[in-house]
Amino acid sequence: MKGLALVWPRADTDRDLVNSSWRLLGSVRLAIVQLALLCAALVIGSLVPQAPEEVRAGATPYSEWLEDRRENFGDLTSLMSSFSLFNVYHSWWFRLLLISLGVSLSVYVLGRMEGALTRRSGSVADFRLPGNAREHLSLLTTSSKEQAVESIEKALRSLGYVPEILHRSTATHLQAIRHPWHKLAVLGSHLGVAVVLIGALGGSLTGFSDQRVMVPEGATVELEHDTDLALRNNRFEATWYPDVDVAKDYVTNVTLLHNGKPVRENVDIRVNSPLSYDGTRVHQSFYGPAVDLRIMGAGGETLYAQGVALPYRDAESRPAGLIRLPGYELWVFAPRLDSTDLEVRPGQVRLRLSRTGADKPVGELNATTGEPVIIGGLSVLFERERQFSGFKVTRNAFVPWVWGGVVLTLLGTLYVFYFPRREVRIRIEPQLQGARVVLVAVGGRAMGRSQEWQRVVRAVNRALAAEGNPLQATTVVEGTRDA
Repeated sequence: MKGLALVWPRADTDRDLVNSSWRLLGSVRLAIVQLALLCAALVIGSLVPQAPEEVRAGATPYSEWLEDRRENFGDLTSLMSSFSLFNVYHSWWFRLLLISLGVSLSVYVLGRMEGALTRRSGSVADFRLPGNAREHLSLLTTSSKEQAVESIEKALRSLGYVPEILHRSTATHLQAIRHPWHKLAVLGSHLGVAVVLIGALGGSLTGFSDQRVMVPEGATVELEHDTDLALRNNRFEATWYPDVDVAKDYVTNVTLLHNGKPVRENVDIRVNSPLSYDGTRVHQSFYGPAVDLRIMGAGGETLYAQGVALPYRDAESRPAGLIRLPGYELWVFAPRLDSTDLEVRPGQVRLRLSRTGADKPVGELNATTGEPVIIGGLSVLFERERQFSGFKVTRNAFVPWVWGGVVLTLLGTLYVFYFPRREVRIRIEPQLQGARVVLVAVGGRAMGRSQEWQRVVRAVNRALAAEGNPLQATTVVEGTRDA
C-alpha cells in the first residue's frame, strides 16, 4: 500500500488547498454534522406531510394538493414548499446531503486504508507505557532472554495472537495482536454505509418506483417512465378463506409488451413472484373493483373502450374511478359494497362528467348494464363489472449496490463486535541471572478486556514456568490509565 501514501494526501503534507480539503472531507467532525443534518431531514420527512405518488406523477395537480395543506400550516405553506419540505426525499438538497456524506465516508476510508492493512501499530520508539495502556505487568525469570522470547511467542500463538518482533538488540521488543483485521472491519462497515448511500442516490436519479399502476381485466396500460412497456391484464383470480371476506391468495395473469410486441406472455404474478424484464420489475400489490365502459363522442368516434379501475372512495364510501378524456373528466361510482346503497343499485354505475378544470359537473346520472346513456353529448355504455390488479413497477440498477453495502456493513459490524482487537506489547531484556519481562496491554473495547488480560498473564506465566525456572512478579498495575 505504499503507492497509496504517494497518491492520497496525508496529514503531514504541506497545508495547501488540496490537502486541507482532503482532511476536511475525511474528518469525523464533518461526518457528525452531516449525520445530524440527515437525521433532521428524516424527522422533517416524518412529521411534515409528504406529497403522495399520484401528486409527484402529476395525476393530481400539486397546486391543489398544496392548498389543502394551508389549513395546517397557513402562511408558512409557500415557504415550506419552496424548500421542498413537502417532498424531502426527492429534493435536490436531500440528494446533495447524501452525496456529501457518501464522499466524506469514502475519503475517510481511503485515508485510513493503509493503516488498516498494516497490522503493526507499535515501534521501539513508542514502547513506553502508552497513553491508552490499561494494564501492565513486570516479571523476573531465570530463563535466558532467548528462551523467554521463544516461550512467550509460543504462548501468545496458542491464544490466537500474532506476535511480531519489532526490534532485537540488547532488549527484544514484541508486538502481539489478536484479531488484527479489526481496523479494516471498521473501515469496511463505514464503506458499506457509503455504498448504500451511493446506491440509494443512483437509484433515485436513474430509476423509478411507481406504486400504483392499476390495470383492469382485459385492459392494457402503458408503464411510462420511458420504458416503452405496456402491461395487459389477461385475468385476475382470487381464492378466499371459508366464511371470511379475506383473500387467501390472488394472482394476475399478464402479458408484457415492448413497443406493442409481446415479450412475456401468460405470466402469473403473485405478491412474492414479480415479473422481471430488462431491469424493470412488476410486483402484484393490491386489487379492487373495476367496470368496462365504452364512450363515444358526438361524431360517433370511440373515445374510450376498456376497463376503468375504481380504487378511490367518495363521501358515501362508494368505489370510485376517474377517466380523463380530451377536455373532460368522467368520474365513475359503483354501488357501496355493503349492499345498502339506495341511489346506485347493483348492476348500475353513477357517471359524473365535468369539463377539465371546472368545479361544477356538466351532468350526473346512473347507467345500467347494457343500456347506453347520453351525458354532456357523450354516449356511455356500461358493459360489465370487472376486477383490477394493482402493481408496483420499479426499475433500479443500483439495487446490487445497496445490498452489497448492507452486507459489507453487517459483516464489518459483526466482526468488530464479536472479534475485538486485542494488543499486547512485550519487552524482554537480559538480567544478570535471567531476564526481565514487561507486558503492556494496549486499550481496546472495555467489554472482556480484563478477562483477556488475565488469559495472557496466565499463559505467559505457564510458558515461562514450564522451563523450570522460578518467576517473581515485581510490579502488577491494573487499570491505572484510561483509554
